Amino acid sequence: MLLGTHSAFAQDIDIYTGINPAGGNVPTVLLVWDNAANNSASAEEICTQYADGSGEPSLGTATAAGMEQCAMVNALYALRSDPNLLGMIKIGLMVFNKNDFKSGNGQCGYLVHAPQLMDKDGIDSLMAKIKAFKDTGSDTIKTNSVAVGATMAEAWAALNGRSASCSGVNYSTLAEVATQCRDAVLIYIGNAFTNSNPGDGGDADGILKQELSEVFGYASGSNEYSLFSKPIAVPLLNTSGNTNNDFWADEWARFMKRVSVIDSTAADKNVTTYTISVSDLANQAQAQSTINYYAEMAKQGGGKSFLVDVKDTDGLSKALFTVFNDVQAKNSVFASATLPVTANTQGTYLNQVFVAMFRPDDNANPRWYGNLKQYQLGLDSGNNIVLTDSTEDPDAGAVTSKTNPTTGAISPEAVSFWTTNSPGVTDWPSTGFWLNSPSGEGLQNDSPDGDLVEKGGAAQMARADNLTATYADSSSDNARNLLTCDSIGGCGSGLTKFSTGNTTLMANASNLFGVGPTSSYGASLTAGEAFKVGAATCKADNKSCTFVVPFMDADPGLSVDDVIVNELSTANFQGACGMPSGCIVTAVTASTFTFKVSGLQTGASYSIPDGAVFYMPDRTVTVSSDATAHGLSVGDSAILKNCTGQADGAYVSGLSALPAGSSGRNVTVTGITTNTFTFKWDNAALTLPAAVVGCEVAPALTASNLINWVRGWDIAGNEDMAGPGGTVTVRPSLHGDVLHSRPAVINYGGDTGVVVFYGANDGIFRAVNGNQTASIDGVRAGGELWSFIAPEFHGKFKRLFQNSPLIDIAGVMDTNKQPKDYFFDGSTTVLRDTRSTTTASTKDKTYIYMTARRGGRLIYAMDVSDPMQPKFLWRKTEDDIPELGQTWSQPKVAVLSSRTDPVLIMGAGYAPEQDADPVASDDSMGRGVLILDAVTGKVVWAALVDCDGVDLASDGVCVSSGAPTDAVAADVTLVDRNSDGYVDRVYAADVGGNIWRVDLDPNGFGGVSTPADWKITKLAALGGTGNSARKFLFAPDVITTNGFDAVMAVSGDREHPLYTNDTTAGMAYNVQNRIYMIKDTQTGALMTTGFTALTDGNLEPNPDQTLSFDATADSVKGYYIDLPNDGEKGVNAPVTVAGKTYFGTNYPEKPSASSCTADLGIALAYTLDFNTGKLDFTKFVGGGLPPSPVTGLVNIGKETVPFIIGGSGPTTFDPSIPEIELSNNRKRAYWYAK
Repeated sequence: MLLGTHSAFAQDIDIYTGINPAGGNVPTVLLVWDNAANNSASAEEICTQYADGSGEPSLGTATAAGMEQCAMVNALYALRSDPNLLGMIKIGLMVFNKNDFKSGNGQCGYLVHAPQLMDKDGIDSLMAKIKAFKDTGSDTIKTNSVAVGATMAEAWAALNGRSASCSGVNYSTLAEVATQCRDAVLIYIGNAFTNSNPGDGGDADGILKQELSEVFGYASGSNEYSLFSKPIAVPLLNTSGNTNNDFWADEWARFMKRVSVIDSTAADKNVTTYTISVSDLANQAQAQSTINYYAEMAKQGGGKSFLVDVKDTDGLSKALFTVFNDVQAKNSVFASATLPVTANTQGTYLNQVFVAMFRPDDNANPRWYGNLKQYQLGLDSGNNIVLTDSTEDPDAGAVTSKTNPTTGAISPEAVSFWTTNSPGVTDWPSTGFWLNSPSGEGLQNDSPDGDLVEKGGAAQMARADNLTATYADSSSDNARNLLTCDSIGGCGSGLTKFSTGNTTLMANASNLFGVGPTSSYGASLTAGEAFKVGAATCKADNKSCTFVVPFMDADPGLSVDDVIVNELSTANFQGACGMPSGCIVTAVTASTFTFKVSGLQTGASYSIPDGAVFYMPDRTVTVSSDATAHGLSVGDSAILKNCTGQADGAYVSGLSALPAGSSGRNVTVTGITTNTFTFKWDNAALTLPAAVVGCEVAPALTASNLINWVRGWDIAGNEDMAGPGGTVTVRPSLHGDVLHSRPAVINYGGDTGVVVFYGANDGIFRAVNGNQTASIDGVRAGGELWSFIAPEFHGKFKRLFQNSPLIDIAGVMDTNKQPKDYFFDGSTTVLRDTRSTTTASTKDKTYIYMTARRGGRLIYAMDVSDPMQPKFLWRKTEDDIPELGQTWSQPKVAVLSSRTDPVLIMGAGYAPEQDADPVASDDSMGRGVLILDAVTGKVVWAALVDCDGVDLASDGVCVSSGAPTDAVAADVTLVDRNSDGYVDRVYAADVGGNIWRVDLDPNGFGGVSTPADWKITKLAALGGTGNSARKFLFAPDVITTNGFDAVMAVSGDREHPLYTNDTTAGMAYNVQNRIYMIKDTQTGALMTTGFTALTDGNLEPNPDQTLSFDATADSVKGYYIDLPNDGEKGVNAPVTVAGKTYFGTNYPEKPSASSCTADLGIALAYTLDFNTGKLDFTKFVGGGLPPSPVTGLVNIGKETVPFIIGGSGPTTFDPSIPEIELSNNRKRAYWYAK
């Protein structure tokens, strides 16, 4: 049961409580069609017949208008045969309001057809309307004037049911068209030909400004008014950036998408804008300015732009259908992106975008789907950078975005790399892997995988490679290279197999997994053996009796959970423990055993006579399965539960009367057919019918079953037959959730190419072939090279296997709930030393470092110089560093001038005391900063509250004086201040709101220093108590300039994302969070002795957004800006590109009966000019916790294009090209040459 209550154990996954579809009424789409005269431009005759066979378009078979008319009709007709869209969407149509085809005052737009539900009647109605258009005579559809901007204003009024509009039409009596719980969608179909002029010369700008001031209450000159009224300059479109221009449709699209409708006095809803440019692509260059304009409308409106050739009717229909699918799709994926650095150009990325995904279980079960998928970047028709899929070729020209602006996810029709319906495996089911659980565009198939986490990608490749594995070690069909260490702390450089053939693993199964190597149920009696008992009596209470029965002879070896039967027929015991149900033993002593009998008369006395005989006879039963296979083999130990009898209800209790706390009854499989299996009820085969139907079958929890399940075996249909059955043995959940772990990508170059390393919360750390098509040593692209399980995680698999108990997140009322289990859930660090002149022992080596976040207090290091043969390097836990907390802080690789081998620098970790809200006690761990030898893992230097027991290097130093007293969970930031290739400064932030500086060259840049010389200083103290109890959970960003270093940090407790009406000071919802710019003016190698940390009182508060502010002035020590919304908190790391700092926040909406997005909150993407304090924002569609932005340069075709993913929306997947405004006083932070 899920209810709106708080969990005592808070985590950021609380935000995913009770995820549901968008809700409310069905989505609304308004088609806005360019019916200007240029839509009669001549085209080759291409549409001579509508798809429904009703004739040719009335606007001509060789005109743009006729092609567009035909495409709209055909797209609507296709809705009739799509079960995902039929009756699930409303569509209306608007055109320019001119000539005879008009309404109201003849200005702006004309709503030809109000949005109507697209059931079959609605489709027929709209199709008839479009088919009836004429191009001559009275009521002609064509107009001589263009009114793109003014028609956008009209659409805004119509979609929000306004009584006043620019045409003078009153839409308040219109049936409700404003979509609840999601944006309405506008699709502008515009003509882009040589003679096109998309300007409209009307008063679109005046209407917009009036809307801002009168309806939204934004004063002229206010930040909001200035933002939405500022003209947007469009490439090649002359005067578009001027105050007085004719091109206001893009500004209207920006306003309709981004304005805060909470400020409206008219109860408005936002609108997402898509655009489709119809053009003669043979002469595209002559119409590029118009194409750019339409693309800018989509960009500002948070949608997508499409470019369709005027001769391509099917292309226009497909574009429309793509939007219809986008609108109806439901967000089910949460992810972060990573790109591989090229082998030959430092800082430039290959055009491969890896997205690690997860989807929470709707019912709070512990087993979550996850995946790794690959996409690419490209430029659309407006030269905007977009995320696209495997079906597009960015090197060949313009592509289409494959993100979904209405849900924030991947578009339903997208096909990620590696995804296929023909993976080249002999037994791959022709009817699709997901035959028993069809979903999405692909239904039972993997392609297209769209926004479905479990389909396609690396998960599908793993399913394909293990499709029919038998998991017998002697078989070649058990090829998965799953590695482990046989015991905690027992890793050797040669890792061992995680399989039933590992005798050491099997022998230690009880200690490692919490289960024995074989089933222990009912193994004490020989089948059919009888034993006598002494007399016993009982008086029924609440319709049941609990008998304590003495053995007449010695205890025959009876055990708890054994099933016993008798054939007594005395009046006071008739039927009790008889055939077929028997009774279940609940307790055994040396002289007695206990069982309970139900269904008796309360108050009546019952007795067992002296000398009565009990026994356990033998019987074999056949069970029918509705699925094509049940996943069992002869000799398997399985559990049956919740069975129903075929003919006699009395037989039901024989299989469903289970002891309290038991999840089923163990049986041993004795025979197999295609759709049935026979079993012997372990040492208790009762007189049961020849057939029992409707049983749930689950595998017994034995060591061999558990190991094979982890390897991928869907033992006994453990996952309710989501897969196809038949000969398929692999389980659908083979790939678990990748929640916080951002993949590490290495481009090895040569024949190897790209390898991706990452951890998932199914307990497995993976190395995956990241190439788009090329194999690595026979492993297919997207295939698993190897995987690893740390022995510390062995004991967590039992819960995943049983998929129980439920996760303890907000709203789960189950008394047995437990916190979610995590594994290698932190991000992976790469050290790849390709320096030709170094004498370091890392030369020509590639190492990876794995962290666990909530998965534990541990770090693992591996040598992956040969990506096919990983070697264990070292591990560090709290045994080596007692102060080590949960390893949230990603180790950063650094080369220091004073050491030959590289080091790792990180925060000491997260403390569990921070899970309380508000925090009630001091942190017990994680308090400090660590510098480790990258080769040995030993501590080179540390500033820790407690230095006792630290495993130091030979010259290692641990200082406690001046160390942080709050946990340092955030990543650290490395700075090379003098650009000599060596790190000389580190910045760290803690959960107490403090920012720290560590100086590694205190004797002067280039001077000689040892760890004993290194210094730590508190730079800023920005936390406090009560509602000033700010936390830093993400690394600060540092921008070095000639006169100071700007330290950018955003506060927020991501781990407590939910709304509360509790006003207790210090609760995460009540804390005032901020974005900070701290000026570190001590740019030398060492902070001044006695430096006093900066506080809020030293900083400029909330710089006026309407006035000029210069943060570089000597008198300014920094500034802060309050995050404006209740409960708003920073939830990712700030990233600065070209003078702009990007960061993301989230805040919860207050729950109400009409609230649409309280589940995932409101996610905002901020852009801050760190020099002026000017702050702008957009809203991330879909809410949630946006991952930290990714920025760099990427090769697209022959161009090298700057990009930032997750910087400004509309979705967290969307890239953008940052505006480069470089100044000469900037320097770079530290980049380690890999």
